[in-house]
Amino acid sequence: MYMTLKKARLTVTVDAELVEAANAAVESGAAESVSAYVNDALAVQSARQRRLAAMERALKAYEAEFGEITEEEMAERRRKDRANAIIVRHGKVFYPEGRTEDADGNIIDADGTILRTPGDAGL
Repeated sequence: MYMTLKKARLTVTVDAELVEAANAAVESGAAESVSAYVNDALAVQSARQRRLAAMERALKAYEAEFGEITEEEMAERRRKDRANAIIVRHGKVFYPEGRTEDADGNIIDADGTILRTPGDAGL
C-alpha cells in the first residue's frame, strides 16, 4: 500500500463497476478504505507511467546510437522468442525442442548446456 502523511481531497467520476470493486475490496479486508483503494490504484498507474517513460528514453537512446529498430528485426525477435518459449498448459510444461528440465529444475539444452537455473528470470 502506498501512503504518505500529506493527503489531498479529490472528486472524481468513475464507472459504477469500479466503485463496486472498491467497496468489495474494503468489505473483504483487501483495502482499508475506498480512498486507500483509489490511492493505491493511482500509485500503481503513476509507477507504470514512470516505467513507460524510462523505457521510451532507453529506446530512444539505443536507437540514437545503433539506428532505428526495424519491423523485420522485431519480427525476427518474436520468432526467436516463440521458438524458445516454455509453455505451460493445464499444469503440464512443454519445453522447446531439444531442451529438458533436470531433477534440480535446470533447463538443459541438447548439448548439455544449462540455459536457466531455478530463480533465473529467463533463458
